[in-house]
Amino acid sequence: MKNELTVPDHFPDLKEEDLIAAAKRRETYSLARDIQAKEFNEAIVSRLAKNKEKEEEDKKQFKCKKCGKDFDISISEMDDKVICPHCKELSEI
Repeated sequence: MKNELTVPDHFPDLKEEDLIAAAKRRETYSLARDIQAKEFNEAIVSRLAKNKEKEEEDKKQFKCKKCGKDFDISISEMDDKVICPHCKELSEI
C-alpha cells in the first residue's frame, strides 16, 4: 500500500511519462537530501570534536597531597581550593 499510486479522478489523462518524471524528481530530491544530511552530520561531528578538544584543554591535572592520586579539574572550577574525588580531602592549589 505504501508504494501504490493513487490517481485522483480529476487527472483522468495521466500518462506514463508523467509518472516516470515524478519518480525521477522524487529520486533526485531524495539524493539531494541524503547529500545534505551527510554534510550536516559531518559538520556536527567536527563541531563536537572541537568542543571535546576544548574541554580537554580547559582541564588541569592536580595531584592530591594526601592520597597522591591525580585528577582533573577544569579551569572554570579553579578557586583557591579543590576537593579530591578519591579521598574527599580539601586541598589548596
